[in-house]
Amino acid sequence: MGILIDVYHKRSTYEEKAAAFKTYEQYLKSIAQVLPPGARAFALAGWHYNLRDSGCPHDAWVEHLTIYEDATGERSETRTVGIHLKLLGANHDGHIEIRYTRVSSGLKPKFCNELCQAYC
Repeated sequence: MGILIDVYHKRSTYEEKAAAFKTYEQYLKSIAQVLPPGARAFALAGWHYNLRDSGCPHDAWVEHLTIYEDATGERSETRTVGIHLKLLGANHDGHIEIRYTRVSSGLKPKFCNELCQAYC
């Protein structure tokens, strides 16, 4: 994620942005086998990057981003983290909702800081 944020927050040329996206695309392909099936399908789907597709999150507006912790068990001792992102589509004709459940890693301070810089 940092690959794209760094380039897009600077006054980068089209070529720099295209190169950053290519690097990101290669990264996604390199980790595809370790992603859960739904996340892998979403991340690698062609429509996800097609600016003419209403499901493409490009230029969508963040309506809400929630990071939550669910508790189960007799004493609420079993904890799982989830993420819910709701976007208003770029054409304002529908919503895109992304949910990550049972997140076990990846919520590192650097990730959270990058996410906040991008959307806050």
